[in-house]
Amino acid sequence: MNLRRPTSSVLCTPASVRAPAGSCTVQRDAESAQRRLYESLPDGVLVVDEHGVIVFANGSAAMLLGAADAARLIGLTVDALLAPSPAAGPSLCRAFAGNGGRPEVLELECMRLDGVGCVIEASVSQTEFDGRPARQALLRDATERRMKQTLAARTRDVLETMADGAPLDAVLRRICTSIERMLGGSARCGITLLDPERRRLHAMVSGTLPAAYCEAVHGLEIGPSGGACGAAVFFDRRVIVEDIDTDPICSTSRAHAANHGLRACWATPLRDADGRVAGSFAVYHDSPQRPGEAELDVVDAFVRLAEEAMRRTALRERMRRDRVRHESVLQAVGAAVLVFRGDWKLSGWNAGAQRLLGLDDSGLAALDAQRLLAGAVGEDGTPLRHDDSPIDRCVTTRAPQRDRVLGLLGGDGRRRWVTVNVQPVPASHDDPDDDSVVCCLADVTEIKVAQQRLEQLARTDVLTGLPNRLFLQAETARLVAAAGREGGGLGMLMMDLDGFKHVNDTLGHAAGDALLIDVAQRIEGAMDAGDLLARLGGDEFVVLTRGSGGVEALNALARRIAGALATPFDVGATEVFVSAAIGGGVYPQHASTPEALFRCADAAMYRAKRFGRGQVAMFGPDPVAPRINRITIECDLRRALERGEFELHYQPRWRAVDGTMAGVEALIRWRHRDRGLVSPADFVPLAEETGLIVPIGRWVLDEACRQTAAWRAAGVAVPSVAVNVSAAQFSTELFASTVPGLLRRHGIEASDIELEITETVMMRQLDEGEADAIQALRARGLKLLLDDFGTGYSSLSYLQRFPLDGLKIDRSFVARLPHARDSRAIVEAIVGLSRELSIVSIAEGVETEEQAAWLRRAGCNELQGFLYARPMRAAQIVALLATGASALPVFADHA
Repeated sequence: MNLRRPTSSVLCTPASVRAPAGSCTVQRDAESAQRRLYESLPDGVLVVDEHGVIVFANGSAAMLLGAADAARLIGLTVDALLAPSPAAGPSLCRAFAGNGGRPEVLELECMRLDGVGCVIEASVSQTEFDGRPARQALLRDATERRMKQTLAARTRDVLETMADGAPLDAVLRRICTSIERMLGGSARCGITLLDPERRRLHAMVSGTLPAAYCEAVHGLEIGPSGGACGAAVFFDRRVIVEDIDTDPICSTSRAHAANHGLRACWATPLRDADGRVAGSFAVYHDSPQRPGEAELDVVDAFVRLAEEAMRRTALRERMRRDRVRHESVLQAVGAAVLVFRGDWKLSGWNAGAQRLLGLDDSGLAALDAQRLLAGAVGEDGTPLRHDDSPIDRCVTTRAPQRDRVLGLLGGDGRRRWVTVNVQPVPASHDDPDDDSVVCCLADVTEIKVAQQRLEQLARTDVLTGLPNRLFLQAETARLVAAAGREGGGLGMLMMDLDGFKHVNDTLGHAAGDALLIDVAQRIEGAMDAGDLLARLGGDEFVVLTRGSGGVEALNALARRIAGALATPFDVGATEVFVSAAIGGGVYPQHASTPEALFRCADAAMYRAKRFGRGQVAMFGPDPVAPRINRITIECDLRRALERGEFELHYQPRWRAVDGTMAGVEALIRWRHRDRGLVSPADFVPLAEETGLIVPIGRWVLDEACRQTAAWRAAGVAVPSVAVNVSAAQFSTELFASTVPGLLRRHGIEASDIELEITETVMMRQLDEGEADAIQALRARGLKLLLDDFGTGYSSLSYLQRFPLDGLKIDRSFVARLPHARDSRAIVEAIVGLSRELSIVSIAEGVETEEQAAWLRRAGCNELQGFLYARPMRAAQIVALLATGASALPVFADHA
């Protein structure tokens, strides 16, 4: 971006302005109020008629556009006033010409009336002014923001050059060319360094300075007349020479500068790692001039980059000289460090490698990369392919390989799980052909084993040991796909116990749990080999059968199960009779997808319930009413947004350590005009299936931002608002456009909003745009929380790669605390994992003081649930905070 002032600007001949027609007093009052409103705005305001002529401008617009007053702008055409630079994109005139009535936001590189280049953000929309249609533009100065963006990009480019291990002169030359492009015009940059005796300047590195000039000033003695560079080093301060031809500082270098048409020079001292002056950073121009503040800020930024490059070079040199000392440090490192040559032979190691691999020096000396990775498996347990070896990839491509999780076989035959980071060794002056790589192995066996145990527990019903809903869904999808390929069939029986609630209410939950275990054993005894039994939760079980027996075979199995349950159960000293309503469906006869098979079996089960206790029913034409109801709900759901039937309730989260509010979670509610309040469980899955979750999710995010802004304006101390984001919403647009746009529109900070995502989102590989946009928002304070952790695809590698700030422990684990051993193990593992990753752990569904006390002892950071507060409206949150409540008892129902 060119920061210099243009030499001229172009203005159009003012066009005649048509005077507004007279109107009644009310209209004049309205127009006067409109003008007063425009004048009160801090942003610049332009109002343009249908001919593109400015008919109104406020004082902020005049200041922004370099005019003496607003009257100077009236009558000018907007496209000539905001004349775009040759490199600019769309013109403001095109936006004023109309865009189908839709608002449009443009960023323009323009020239102000005083001839100064600038970048303006213009938001253009239709309006009415003086009783006639017009268009208005809200203008903001985006020059500084664009400069910062350009500076950030240039800085990142230089830093990447440093990270690639480029030599110092190449890095300094990249810095010179970068600042020349930033400053534009005739700017030329040169960097000189002090000689070892610290008396003369030498080794000038430049971007576009003539080589002859660089050679001429080589060896220039520092001093008060040693030119801008020599004087800057001598006085240890910035020296600005506006005119080399007349400034006495340049008496010894004036002739050299004149020979190459250099007329101005601004020099800044460079410092080494010890803080001593080590050279100078100079910007030259071919005409006399003085830098502005923006230009000096850019120079200072690149001076710091040059100093950082010098420090890194000095550090590399120091490491080369002190290799023996660093070797001793390396031996003390706990992680295993191995150095491989380009032929994959091991050339160095530390004591950590001996401990991790269980090999002595002679064993390590015979080791190479192939032997190290022999028998290795990836994180998913599949054997590591040769072409996927991180060491081979780094040796071949010279690109770092980071955060790979592998299972290695040690010399003792045990498998150890490690994170592997491989970095190429930068070539040195002593050995420019060095093709070695450094491999660092960190032992994560205990974490991996705990994570595998966590995944196993998350897919198993903790009471019966049977597969749970998650495992059943995955297995059903796999078997349906296999049957579709191979032409087989699949059957599903869904059953719900009759009278189980009565057992729980009269004999207690312990008796109910014992009964469920006995029921599971009897069902398994009636099943065929190869059938799968799963518990969905509560007193619901599902049997999945493979084969082509069809409805007859499935019905026969259902009858056997019903017969097995007919015999009374002994629960303690009590004899209990339990039956089940059993419904069945068959793939592909009744359903073509896994989801449809679940629906068919479920519909058949409810049909069996209507027949009475212990009945069996297969799917047939009767259960069509639920499908009709689903269509009705879907139609109503599509109209709910435009009817304004959605509303948000907010459930607080509390810090376990002191009971203060940590934030609130925004929860959507649908207040149907006929049905009343509809449960999210009845419409959110349908919204996700139909794609309506995207516009609904956008509304939720917008409404949460609006309410947050209202709380901030009223001084209500809600720390942050968490919003759930579905996998369908998760995209680059969400982070690069939607979220930043909502933050700007509502005037809130990124730290005011937290986004809750699911593990389905974590399974995705972030593209570059998503990663950059997420990091940009997280740098501004936005936090990402992982919802329902432990119920999905928990993976160590996802947690390492994804920028998370917190894990939310699913309520299904909290519900059985503190008595269920498996639940305790899962929650302790999640809390420990959060602590190791330095992120927050949040428990959902806390309903008893006993649960809360156990969670606090376990180290859980935040608690959320009915024990402290139910979801409530925004006004009730205000009332809650007005009481100064902390570590509250159970609330009354706020719904």
